[in-house]
Amino acid sequence: MVDKEKADYYYKNAYFKFESMVEENENDNLLYRLGMMNIKGKGVEQNIDLGIHFLQKAIVLNNLSAKIQLAQLYIDHDDFEHIAEALEWLYQMENENAYFILGKEYMEGIHVEKDITQAIHYFQKCEVNEYAYYYLYKLYEELYDHEQSIHYLQKAVDMDNEFAQIQMARILIDGIKVNKNVDQAISLLMKAEEKNNSFAQYMLGKLFLFGKEVEQDKEKAFVYLQKSASQGNVYAQYLIDNMERYEQQDIALMVSRFFYHISRIFEQQLPINNNNPLSHVDKKLRRKMQKKRSELGHKEDDQTLHF
Repeated sequence: MVDKEKADYYYKNAYFKFESMVEENENDNLLYRLGMMNIKGKGVEQNIDLGIHFLQKAIVLNNLSAKIQLAQLYIDHDDFEHIAEALEWLYQMENENAYFILGKEYMEGIHVEKDITQAIHYFQKCEVNEYAYYYLYKLYEELYDHEQSIHYLQKAVDMDNEFAQIQMARILIDGIKVNKNVDQAISLLMKAEEKNNSFAQYMLGKLFLFGKEVEQDKEKAFVYLQKSASQGNVYAQYLIDNMERYEQQDIALMVSRFFYHISRIFEQQLPINNNNPLSHVDKKLRRKMQKKRSELGHKEDDQTLHF
């Protein structure tokens, strides 16, 4: 277990050490670290403006990581004053993180015109990114190229991506795009459940509750559903509250169709990237960015900028 007080102590010491070193010599790596520590509030009180200031100074010294992180920050928070510049930085880089960000931009079509071909192009340049593989699966599904979609989904599964594991489990249970294999599906769901994924817990609970694909086990079903419900999954809680009602197979099938609808909701809730250092920055920055946009004359519902 992480000792928070001890971690804070070391972060503070590191911050002051980096700060004193930068005063003597403006090293780009130290400036980058100071920038990220300010943005994330590590070792010092969170200060977004100061963090951006340090990143900008690191960029002047050609720090690639600072340029990528600042570009990601501008894009994530719709800073329309700087998005064109951020995209230009990314276009000029030969870097997997830059490729991934560009792939998402073309896939989502928020700051550039949506272009599936371009999205696939950039994601395919990412050789070791589980999320890029997962997005390629989704894009090829849009193109109805199931062979390629399964190929990239398997790559994400091989990299232990929990969202890919859940989707592959669904496909294996359906038995339409690949040969049906419930045992393998259960194994994948178990791996995702080990990461405390509430949706995997819900799927396992539902499978054991109805016993359609596996031997019915209400005690095991309750354990998984309870784990999922404790994380706020209202559908898991609903099944717990109504377990005794689902005794007949026809009702189980009806709920199975209901589950398919809910699974579509899951597909839309995939995190951008758990490895993104900016993923834990609080809402303070978004408010700051929104204020800046307003000052530039953007309306509240002005969400798209095309180049």
